[in-house]
Amino acid sequence: MTRLLLALILGSLTPAALAESDLVQQGIDQLNRGAYSTAVSTLRKAVIATPSDLQARRYLCSALLSSGQATASAQQLEIIVKFAPGNNSDLCMLADSYFLCGESEKSAECYKKALRSDPSNVTASYGLSRALLAVGDLAAAQDLALHTIRSTTNPKIRGACAQILSQIKQRSLVQSGSGAVAKG
Repeated sequence: MTRLLLALILGSLTPAALAESDLVQQGIDQLNRGAYSTAVSTLRKAVIATPSDLQARRYLCSALLSSGQATASAQQLEIIVKFAPGNNSDLCMLADSYFLCGESEKSAECYKKALRSDPSNVTASYGLSRALLAVGDLAAAQDLALHTIRSTTNPKIRGACAQILSQIKQRSLVQSGSGAVAKG
């Protein structure tokens, strides 16, 4: 809001840019109220008005994800990542979108890329562990989940990694039980 007021004072916003800025703010307000479908519509208009506004696209992606449109979110995030390739938040959101689309391998690749640029990113570590579990690499998922638990104090991330470890244990028990039945 301060940026908008400063731009108005300095006269640098054109009427079209002002209208687009208003649309973005309306979309943010709608997101905050939980009106995701309305936010998607509003933020799409903002992106159409100014296709190069990556911030508007990021909010659109959040609205799309919140409204269950992971594929559309992934498409927008692919555009964002092309224009701003070094942003780990964008990579993690793209990875989340891929994961929700059932594309766990693509998800894992995005998380790996985020971790290469910031090995301490516990959100990416958790996400990669989750994606590795989904593709069936239980050993790597377990190692990463344990490492992530040890390297963060964030209770949400620690709890989510603990759930991954629990799922790995359950799968291991089922697999060992299946082997015992097959042998007997």
